Amino acid sequence: MDKLSDTFLNQLYRVNCPIRYEDDRYIIDVKAVANCSNGLRFACPICLYRKGTESGYKYKGTPYTNSTALFHNHGEGYGTRANHCSIQAKKYYNLTDKNFEFNLVKDISYVSNPFKQ
Repeated sequence: MDKLSDTFLNQLYRVNCPIRYEDDRYIIDVKAVANCSNGLRFACPICLYRKGTESGYKYKGTPYTNSTALFHNHGEGYGTRANHCSIQAKKYYNLTDKNFEFNLVKDISYVSNPFKQ
């Protein structure tokens, strides 16, 4: 199991996304809602969007303060999905060499313990 950065763990705590390690990959639970084409979408805990820019990350890799979460659309059905996160987001959170997937769920129990503050 690879060590995850404190920045990433704190971000998951802030947006209430539990994480676990199983079968040589990290599984991140995210709350998914229906979209207009009968699929599912979720607010990505690491990808950011800022109007007028390509992504929510600056040239040097840090996020803009006024950027918002980017929504990812997926097909029908809950369960695990491969990530479609941007290269900038993966670099900022040191995830370029990590194997992780998102688990789309209807409801998430509250993450009660912070990793580091």
